[in-house]
Amino acid sequence: MIDAVTDLDGTLVFTAAQAEPGQVVVDRYPNGRIGVLDRRAAEAFESLTDEGCLAVVTTRTIVQYTRMQLPGSPPALVDNGWRFLPAGREPDPDWTAMVDAEVAATSAPLAEVLDLLDVALAHLRSPVCQLRSDRFAQISVATGDLSDWVDQASRLIADRGWRLSPEGRRATLLPLVVDKGELWDRAAQRLGVEAFRAAGDSGLDLGLLSRAHESRSPAGSLLHREHLTTERTAPAGWAVTAASGPAGGAEIMAWFADRTTG
Repeated sequence: MIDAVTDLDGTLVFTAAQAEPGQVVVDRYPNGRIGVLDRRAAEAFESLTDEGCLAVVTTRTIVQYTRMQLPGSPPALVDNGWRFLPAGREPDPDWTAMVDAEVAATSAPLAEVLDLLDVALAHLRSPVCQLRSDRFAQISVATGDLSDWVDQASRLIADRGWRLSPEGRRATLLPLVVDKGELWDRAAQRLGVEAFRAAGDSGLDLGLLSRAHESRSPAGSLLHREHLTTERTAPAGWAVTAASGPAGGAEIMAWFADRTTG
């Protein structure tokens, strides 16, 4: 039974110019960089997938996810939960239609929200706004931190059923009902999951981590840095790995494997 649920980017998978010894390449980005996974993490990922103990919940779009060469295809929520891949590769169209209907009923159209944000975007230096799966957007700047900008811009869209989640120099624009934690609750029911442990690195993962009875984030991750610099209460049972980067991902997968087989 699934009892380990993990995010990917910034948790297990990290961007690099080239792979170091002991790392496995699992993605090749259009900009020429690569996504790497610690070999120990890759081995644990494959083992836990084969045992039916692992699931993935990621912000990656369906295109970004399916191009990956992961060492296994566990059940997955992609597009922040907008799409559900119960067997790991093919999305369930009924699930997507369900989320689409809930978004349509509770949130303004994405184009309308982006129009509202035009004025706020003008205050950023060379912002880049990218649509993801024609359903949500990611805003980024070359340098700096978007946290203060997100606080201000969020007021413009608060009554439109959308939210902005800051992630350093990036921010993700999502409907309020598209939440990793809430959508995982529904997927978990379909998969027969009860208690589980989870791992994630950013504010988008908080809903998932808060539902787990134990959770982990890599050292140096956005959640770790935020916990050190703010008074936000950490989820119960949350801890940070000793290592950072891919080695931190390996530590998380070892923790999953130890608890699963222990």
